Amino acid sequence: GMFYASAISPDGKLLAVSGYQVSTEKENYVIVIDIEKGEQVATAIGHSDVITSLSFSGSGQFLASGSADGTVHIWKMENFPTLITSATLNVGLPVSNLCFNRMTQELAVAAESKDVLVFALAGLRKGEKQFVPKSLHKHRGILNEIAYSPDGAYLISSSYENELILWTSEGTFVKEIDKLKHPITALAFSFD
Repeated sequence: GMFYASAISPDGKLLAVSGYQVSTEKENYVIVIDIEKGEQVATAIGHSDVITSLSFSGSGQFLASGSADGTVHIWKMENFPTLITSATLNVGLPVSNLCFNRMTQELAVAAESKDVLVFALAGLRKGEKQFVPKSLHKHRGILNEIAYSPDGAYLISSSYENELILWTSEGTFVKEIDKLKHPITALAFSFD
């Protein structure tokens, strides 16, 4: 297969990787590797198309995987070696990126639309399975990247139209950073 996404657990012990399956596989999967041992310790199977993005929750208890199949799976990080889905979010459009807010257990999703979808997932620990997203409207182009700041206070999103928009974590528009000359293909906040 081909790798498209990776994420390191908050404690730095696990690496999750995924992407496009080999032609002989029926379903796509996420591989979880113990970094210190250098070996695979778990697999999460369930997507039917390329997995485009991975993100661990702030506690490391959950792993989110977004796919071109239009779904986001939330995996509980237990039951090794086979992870079990805690919830499936049907976005309905191919997911290009997703990111957990490490402070609030909210998950921001960028799909092939102009709206940022934010799912409040605090109920996962209680066994909730159904979640309705909050939509953030401001982009004129189709979303491609999204990221939360390490302190959880801000969310940044970009589109294929070279737009870069900063939001508060509550979803309030802060500002658009415009006059960008080149397409945005990745986003990251500094640690401070």
